[in-house]
Amino acid sequence: ELGLGEKDFVICSFGHLGETKCNDRLLSAWQQSRFPSRRNCKLVFVGANAGGTYGGDMARRVAEIGDAVSITGFVTPVQYQRWLEAADVAVQLRTNSRGETSAALLDCWRVGLVAVVNEHGSLTEIPDDCAIKVPDKFADADLAAVLEELFQSEEMRADFASRGHARLISHHSPRRCADAYA
Repeated sequence: ELGLGEKDFVICSFGHLGETKCNDRLLSAWQQSRFPSRRNCKLVFVGANAGGTYGGDMARRVAEIGDAVSITGFVTPVQYQRWLEAADVAVQLRTNSRGETSAALLDCWRVGLVAVVNEHGSLTEIPDDCAIKVPDKFADADLAAVLEELFQSEEMRADFASRGHARLISHHSPRRCADAYA
């Protein structure tokens, strides 16, 4: 249904594309890695592309790469859920944050998906054992290395995914949040 093969390794970034989401940096890291030479590796930006120069540059770069990288455009909640379930790794980066929480990160944890984040804004508060963290001002090559490591280690992906899911249950349940507000 999503155009993926059974053995595809899928890295997704969830949410609308834009400068504050560092999608261009993820794309650069992808290009610096060994993923483009692997036929079964996919990078999917699940969300609507930005407008303006940023969105135009992203669309051009993605088109130049070919089928291994794609931008889905706006997706329905059902399609969003399917991409969450199909992904092997999520990358949720931020810059110029105003402190907002990443709803997509919580969605990743909900389905038991390992997430890579940079230490920016509220993402700095995430325990180190619940998501793979790169520095706020990361080098594209460092992000590429983290993604390569996750590609190589199914056990690492499972461990981080499990701890992220446990964190969601223990700290982000609706009852706990309501009690904290009260």
